[in-house]
Amino acid sequence: EVTYLIQYNTEIPNQRTGNLKIDFSHNKSVFLTSKGNLKGGVTQKGSNISVIQKTVGGYTVMDKNKDSLKTKRAINNGTYLVLETIPVFKWTIDSKETKKIGNYVCKKAKTYFRGRNYIAWYAVDIPTQFGPWKFNGLPGLILEVYDETNRFHWTAQKIKMLNKKIELPKYES
Repeated sequence: EVTYLIQYNTEIPNQRTGNLKIDFSHNKSVFLTSKGNLKGGVTQKGSNISVIQKTVGGYTVMDKNKDSLKTKRAINNGTYLVLETIPVFKWTIDSKETKKIGNYVCKKAKTYFRGRNYIAWYAVDIPTQFGPWKFNGLPGLILEVYDETNRFHWTAQKIKMLNKKIELPKYES
């Protein structure tokens, strides 16, 4: 289980947490996002007022054996389930540049996805091709990924080994 800090530097900047749970025996993962903003409420600094919205959390289930990706999100007053095949990322690996995240030395990779250039840092010491949200396909666990403008940013905060079956969201078992 990997806990990520998710930062959205959008029109209304906010932060959430995400938990990635990987089932190595079934080649499956689930990425759960928190229900609310870590900085909830209304704040005022000088003449600037920031309204942070609370939203219902969602999840992304990746099943590599079935090449399926299921994402559930609440948007406005509706809940949406999107079914798609797992995106194939064309990663360019930088074998020279490294970065330490927690106790892991990570390697750098870049890709282009849905109109954005992303930079990822992955740990080869954790041999899995999973990462947060829809990111996948590197030869190690993705511990940090962000787009070049830093509008979207996922950073691993904690890694915990679980010796039990991961629980999928209701209706996903």
